[in-house]
Amino acid sequence: MIALVLILVAKSVMGVAVQKTALALVVMVKIALVMVVAVQIDAVVLIVVQMAVLASMILLAVHIVAKVLVVVDYGENICRASGDSNGFNV
Repeated sequence: MIALVLILVAKSVMGVAVQKTALALVVMVKIALVMVVAVQIDAVVLIVVQMAVLASMILLAVHIVAKVLVVVDYGENICRASGDSNGFNV
């Protein structure tokens, strides 16, 4: 709307050259807005990728902790089988 008013004012006051300049400015503003939207989309994609990496790191940490707990449980079972009532062969 503002662009249309700018073009109409330029056409009525100054002539064709100013109208083309105003049109060029409007096109430049539109290109800038498209670039801003593209950067925002890139930022959203980057955030999604970072969230996916964070989630995979959390899953890896949970997997490692689960493996450690299985090994500790296996060690306790071996200690119990050897006669230690606590589960640890001290």
